[in-house]
Amino acid sequence: MRKLTTLTIIGALALSACTTERIVERAPETSSRPAPAPAPQDPSGDFLAYVNQTAGDAIYWSDDDLLEVGLLVCEALDSGATMREVAQTMEDSAVTNGDVELFATVMYAAVINLCPQYEQALMAYINSI
Repeated sequence: MRKLTTLTIIGALALSACTTERIVERAPETSSRPAPAPAPQDPSGDFLAYVNQTAGDAIYWSDDDLLEVGLLVCEALDSGATMREVAQTMEDSAVTNGDVELFATVMYAAVINLCPQYEQALMAYINSI
């Protein structure tokens, strides 16, 4: 497009040199509108994307169920539960080792995406185990 515009302007200039009429090119009008704001983040979408990408075939819950568990992690932390208590509750609820891994993934993704105010506490917990 830029090449075509440049060729058009060059062609117009060449024609104007052959005539006595003057061709006036106008600069394209620019909009005074501000640039659009970046798209809002979608924490629940990021949460689900992380869990689905990380856990893959180990997931046997629906996205709604995964999101509900993630929100419960945040609610427990908001209510004063420690990272260790939340992790222990999830581990106690697990039936298989696959469940433990899935719960760990859900817990991590929940904190990072749904309640990031607890990220420092999560990192401290991870470093302590």
